[in-house]
Amino acid sequence: MPFFALQLASIAITIGAYLWFPTSSQWFALVFALGFCHYLLALIYSRRPMAALAGQPYSYLPVVLLLGVGWWLYDTRFPIEIYFALHHLFNEAYLKARLFPLHGDARDGASPGPLLAVFHGSAYLLLIRSQSFPLWLNGVLVAALLVSFALYLRRVAARSAHRGVAGYLNLAGFEWLNLALVPVSFYYQFDFLQVVFYHFVIWGFLPLAQQLKAGRYSSAGTYVTLTAVTLVAFAAVSPLGPLELRVPFRIYTEQFIFWSYLHITVSFALSRAHPGWINHWFAPRTPRAVPA
Repeated sequence: MPFFALQLASIAITIGAYLWFPTSSQWFALVFALGFCHYLLALIYSRRPMAALAGQPYSYLPVVLLLGVGWWLYDTRFPIEIYFALHHLFNEAYLKARLFPLHGDARDGASPGPLLAVFHGSAYLLLIRSQSFPLWLNGVLVAALLVSFALYLRRVAARSAHRGVAGYLNLAGFEWLNLALVPVSFYYQFDFLQVVFYHFVIWGFLPLAQQLKAGRYSSAGTYVTLTAVTLVAFAAVSPLGPLELRVPFRIYTEQFIFWSYLHITVSFALSRAHPGWINHWFAPRTPRAVPA
């Protein structure tokens, strides 16, 4: 399934879930339950990257420093909305950048990741905070949004010319949608957890889509089963579950916040959906040839 179709499906599910659970406590519980499911599955399916990381002594110090920074951010209660912004903009930018070699000649210049990172970072902040920002900051973010988008569209035009509408939407459809929502944010402030929920849903779809595309139907079935079982289990101990199973909401929330900081922090070491200068410290390195 095209990437843009997965994004649209994730947005539709997010809207449906938000409308289906009308009270704040129900909505929070649903987001947290799906988040716990996302965090657990990320650990389960990161066994290979973690094993590779354990075999790379040059990565030990960066990992220790990374975990130290993550703990400090959690301990000082650095705003999770801002920390998540890094996670979100890098994921959106560098997942999309990986599509570029599929659309045209892979030799034409640098990755569009930095442009997309600026675009998605600006869009995210405007969507969730524009009404609380001073006018000058909104102006800076809108300018960054428009300039980065214009430069990105120049890159897309050359790539999608021979791919038709479907190819164009796969590369720029989600960005156009973000751009259209920014003016709306000045009248309706989007909820931070709406973006988080979308993130959990799209990352639920992506591994499944890859498994189905590769014909690994048994793995896809296992993945769906694990997702369903863990989601039901975490929902059962949330305020959505039976009274006798519920964890106190304060504890449930605190655990979600802790695992959110940990997940974001660890993702910098395990996920390739980040800039090269971050991946460099954690990705396996090819031994250099010894000069003759």
